[in-house]
Amino acid sequence: ASYCTATFTLQDFAGNCENNSGVPVCAQNWCNHEGIEEVSFNLQSITPPPPGLPPIWYFWLSADNGCTSFPLNAIPLSSDFTLTAFKDDNPLNGVGTYDLLLIKLHLDGTQPFTQAWQYIAADVNNDGVVSGADTIELKNLITGIYTELPNNTSWRFFADTCDFSAPYPITCPEEIQVVNFNSGAYTDLGFYGIKIGDLNCTSIANSVQPPSERQN
Repeated sequence: ASYCTATFTLQDFAGNCENNSGVPVCAQNWCNHEGIEEVSFNLQSITPPPPGLPPIWYFWLSADNGCTSFPLNAIPLSSDFTLTAFKDDNPLNGVGTYDLLLIKLHLDGTQPFTQAWQYIAADVNNDGVVSGADTIELKNLITGIYTELPNNTSWRFFADTCDFSAPYPITCPEEIQVVNFNSGAYTDLGFYGIKIGDLNCTSIANSVQPPSERQN
C-alpha cells in the first residue's frame, strides 16, 4: 500500500461567490481625466494556463465613472494575460469644424502640435502620420458622408503609465500585460483614452460629466 499528498487551489472562475473582491480597472479621458463610460475591457490568456485550469477570456463594461473590477477568483493564479480597452461609438463626440481647422494649422506650420496626444487624435485614418488624408476623413465624418471612421475607432486606449504631454513620437502600449498573476500584487489597472478627431478636448466622457465641461 502507498499514498501521496496532493494540494489544490480552489477558485470561483464564474465569480459566483459572495464578497468576491476584484482588481479595479479604469479608463480616463486624457484631456480632463474624466472616467469614460461603457468601455469594454477584455482580458485574455497570452500563454496556456496551468495544467487543469481553463483558458481565460472575459470582458466587462465600465460604469459611468470609467471603472469596473475583475473578480479575483475569475483569474487563475500564476496565469499570464493581456488586458485591452475598446470603445467605438458616437464618433462625432467632441468633433467639429474647429478640430478640422486645428489639424490644418498644424499641417501648414501656423500652429504645430507640441504634444503626443494631439498627433494620435489627429491621425484620423490611423496610418501613423498626420496628413491631408486625415482632414478628408474628418471632413467626411463631420458632413455626414461617413457615419463612422472606416480605418479607426472612435477612441483609442493606452496604458495609463504613458505621458501624452511628451513630444511625439512616443512608444506607448495599447494593452497591459500581466505575467504570473498574483491577486495581492495588483491594486488597480488603468488606461488613458484619446478621442479621435477631438483636438480641443470637448468630448463628453460620461453621462454625469459636469455641464460646464460639456460645452463645445
